[in-house]
Amino acid sequence: MRYCCGIVLYNPAPGMLSNIRYFENKVEKIYIYDNSESPLENKIKLAGILKGEYQYISFEENRGLACALNEICKRALEEGFDYIFTMDQDSLFEEGAVAQMIEFAEKNRDYGMIVPEIVPYFDKIIRQDTVRNRQESLVKFAITSGSLVNLNAYKVSGGFDNNLFIEHVDVDFCIKLDKKQWSIIRLERAVLYQRAGNSVEKKLFGRTVHPLFASPVRGYYLFRNQKYLKKKYGKQIFTYTGKLYKTLLKTILYEDRKRERIKYYMKGYLAGRKDYMGKYELTKFQE
Repeated sequence: MRYCCGIVLYNPAPGMLSNIRYFENKVEKIYIYDNSESPLENKIKLAGILKGEYQYISFEENRGLACALNEICKRALEEGFDYIFTMDQDSLFEEGAVAQMIEFAEKNRDYGMIVPEIVPYFDKIIRQDTVRNRQESLVKFAITSGSLVNLNAYKVSGGFDNNLFIEHVDVDFCIKLDKKQWSIIRLERAVLYQRAGNSVEKKLFGRTVHPLFASPVRGYYLFRNQKYLKKKYGKQIFTYTGKLYKTLLKTILYEDRKRERIKYYMKGYLAGRKDYMGKYELTKFQE
């Protein structure tokens, strides 16, 4: 079996590029897809950081996460790879996790994705000192970052939906895997530290919630894409993602720029109804 890694960049913060070195000597090849509009500095830095086999891909524009994932998976298939780790720029595996996932894949080839235990972090990673069990569990949903994707399952399922651009790309892919009877299994012994965006923990009726605190346009994509997927799959999507009234409630209670955010939510919802998809600036849905 042959293993590679695909990492999607978008205006990475200083220091993030050096994280890519983690995959050197762990997989046969690294694909780096740079969605930054001005990627030259990233390309130069990577040339000085990486010593192993890698391929840098850039079209000097942001074509979205789904497009980036499809491009790296397509190239991996063309070069004869069987599995690919799909990674965000701000995700980092605990030492030994990649080897454990590969070891599992070698013995269990019938899963669409093998995914790690996700530990969110905010400003800095807080290492987990507790001893984890070796339990494996089937899950319906997993984020793309840190997932070991079976490239045969990717091909059979039809890949990622470029219409989505960003937000819910993983939801769509998990539903596609399920429809083609490919299961997703999580290994609790393999840990991925995943940055939780700009979210800040808050309390709501005694429960911990995470308002987005993302840019308003991310809210546009979230509301648009959920409407799009609801039309595509029906109520099945709620097995994979929460309902949007909760996002709206958290915005009203906790976030700044409330009117601006809600405006983008409404624009996204209407765009989803009219199937105005792709990148926000390129849609027919105008201000």
